[in-house]
Amino acid sequence: MKKCILFFIAFQFLFFTNVFPQTDWEKYEGNPILEPGPSGSWDDESILGCSVLFDGTIYHMWYGGFDGVHYRIGHATSNDGIAWTKDPQNPVLDVALGSWEESAVYMPCVLLIESVFHMYYDGALGWIERIGHATSSDGTNWTKDPLNPVLDLGPSGSWDEVQVFPMAGSVIFDNGIYEMWFGGCNASNVWQIGYATSHDGSVWTKDEVNNPVMVPGASGQWDDNSVIPGTVLWNGSTFDIWYSGTALDNRWRVGYATSTDGISWTKYLLNPVLDYGMVGSWDHQQAWNSSVILDSADQIYKMWYTGGSFDNGSIGFATSTMVGIEDDNLSGLFQHNKTLRCYPNPSSGALRLRYLIHETRDLKLEMYSADGVLVKTLESSMHQTGKYEQTFDMSDLPDGLYFIRLQAGEQIETAKIILLK
Repeated sequence: MKKCILFFIAFQFLFFTNVFPQTDWEKYEGNPILEPGPSGSWDDESILGCSVLFDGTIYHMWYGGFDGVHYRIGHATSNDGIAWTKDPQNPVLDVALGSWEESAVYMPCVLLIESVFHMYYDGALGWIERIGHATSSDGTNWTKDPLNPVLDLGPSGSWDEVQVFPMAGSVIFDNGIYEMWFGGCNASNVWQIGYATSHDGSVWTKDEVNNPVMVPGASGQWDDNSVIPGTVLWNGSTFDIWYSGTALDNRWRVGYATSTDGISWTKYLLNPVLDYGMVGSWDHQQAWNSSVILDSADQIYKMWYTGGSFDNGSIGFATSTMVGIEDDNLSGLFQHNKTLRCYPNPSSGALRLRYLIHETRDLKLEMYSADGVLVKTLESSMHQTGKYEQTFDMSDLPDGLYFIRLQAGEQIETAKIILLK
């Protein structure tokens, strides 16, 4: 029996280790990296929602720009994903007066398939929003799909009766099938996430059996009012999604979830993974609309997100490393932004924690069970800047997977530990 338990817990540990490497995000100090244009320009009031991809040579970004009347879609390029040059032909996708998209076109999601860019975007007629499709050979000159809108509203009384919209990287193409995770809004102004598929990218079929596939969290949670998609990536065994959620305060943040089939999702226990900034910062109102790519060469996830308000937004940048810390010096700890380590792992009862505090702060160390329940508070006291090591007795806890959470001011880190006695 002990061998069976060991195998199960070891498998569970490996599963969680592979699933959750993309949850510790560090915001770029030079944020925001893309801001509204000068007075009188087409994007002079706000930038909202972006989709970023790397074509093997340069980074491309498509984003919504607002001039006080209409949202339109612009294009920018970058060599490093941080310093951007806006396309002189902006806006590259415009509204069409007298049509289903006469009020706004924004919230782009762009894929590159066999040298053709495919854009899915939100087209609005007043409060009613549907999904359109356009193609381009260069990312600047776009041809709208004659079948637009390619995804329409649900029937009256449904969860998506008022709005349907894509986001950031919410469409993927794999083995000849397009898959879309789209936002839907009902008459009560609650957003949820649905799923649809297509064989040609133009004719879509909603999953009417399982939709919506992600709903707001339980009452009192950070996402208990609405959830909308962000980026979905397939890592070879599971889908990862970075989605946006909000409570009734309408302050959006980014959460993370995983799925083996794209339909049944497991939210990360310690969401949100990207929060809005401190009072006075450029993103103090909200941080949402995440566009994420994996830089496999450097083993780094890169995120571009919208900060600020709906009518006064800019684009920020953040990174999350996939590798752990192997060196034992302070510079290495700071460089990787991951300082909480647990030894041994698995542990038979005596748990040694090593961590680095960036600034003098009130520190709290907490231990959670695999289902997100607080098991015990390990430490709660003021800590000076520096490196610490403590040993805790866990012999009173049952075997299983646990999460250790460290918080010291804005420094928040998590680590996973297996108890096996």
